[in-house]
Amino acid sequence: MTTSIKVNKYSEIEIKKLLLNKNNSELTVEESNVVSEYLAYPKLTIKNINIISNLLNISVDELLETENIDINSINFRNKKNDSMNEKISSILKLMVVSSKQLEVSGVNK
Repeated sequence: MTTSIKVNKYSEIEIKKLLLNKNNSELTVEESNVVSEYLAYPKLTIKNINIISNLLNISVDELLETENIDINSINFRNKKNDSMNEKISSILKLMVVSSKQLEVSGVNK
C-alpha cells in the first residue's frame, strides 16, 4: 500500500494559467501553435515541453519536479503544529488540483 502521495510542482492547470497570461502577439507561429494545443489539451509531451519551459522561463527539470508527501508523517491530533497544517494544506491543494484536472480531462462529466 502506498504511504506517500507524489505531487507535481506545477500542475497542468497551473501551467495552463501561466500560458494564458502570455501575450500572444509576442509569440512565434510555432510557439503560438504549441500554446493553442496545450490550452486545448493540457498535457506535457516531448514535443511541447521545451517550448513551454522557454515561454515560462522555467527549466524542464523544474516543470517535471515532484514532491512526496508522506501520509504517515501527518498527525491530525496535533492541531497547533505548523508543519502539520502545511502538510494538510498541501493535501487539500492536491485534492482541488486533482479534481480540476479530472474536470479538464472530462472524467467527471
